[in-house]
Amino acid sequence: MPAVKRAAAMVMIVAMAVLAAMAQQRQRTEEKSTTRTRSTQQARPEPKRSAARPSFNHQGPPGAGGGHIPRAPQRESRRTPREQRSTNRQRTDTQARPGAVAPHVLVKGDVWVGRSVPNDPRYRLARPWRYGRFPGTLGSQQIWRLRGGGPRRFWFGNYAFMVAPVDYGWCNNWLWNDDDIVLYLDPDQVGWYIAYNVRLGTWVHVEYLGLL
Repeated sequence: MPAVKRAAAMVMIVAMAVLAAMAQQRQRTEEKSTTRTRSTQQARPEPKRSAARPSFNHQGPPGAGGGHIPRAPQRESRRTPREQRSTNRQRTDTQARPGAVAPHVLVKGDVWVGRSVPNDPRYRLARPWRYGRFPGTLGSQQIWRLRGGGPRRFWFGNYAFMVAPVDYGWCNNWLWNDDDIVLYLDPDQVGWYIAYNVRLGTWVHVEYLGLL
């Protein structure tokens, strides 16, 4: 019997030693795993954050843009003397050229610079409103985000437009998939709307082309 008890005791001691060794090995494995995880987390680069929208990255004429939204343009008979002077001076040549200043709206006083005379032959359409009238909201109560295209055809929402060919040069710095614009009815040129760029403060004549 004493021999049996001693053998049982030895088996118990060995079993305890094995269990202790297994526990130590498990602890070392967990510590290594934790160390690798922390190392991986520290080395992992931060997710890229989207850059801030360039909507108010002002590159327009001095005194214009920067998020300002003006009142609607007035008919010739209601233009201020300052607007009348700018009409006579600025629109004698509407072709963009080096050093030329694009039509714009001055923040101070909401002065529309670069208006042309009523019924300007350069904006005469053979079939005004050939695609119907724009059914969306006009004026300062609605800002539209451009979603693609270019001067010959651009769009936002479900609506398509084109810039008057004579105005192409005035919108070559517009961001056609990101800029905000406001639409106004042109009070002087039949069949046209005015698209005002909120970021730049510049504007061009645009024609509605219907739904996408």
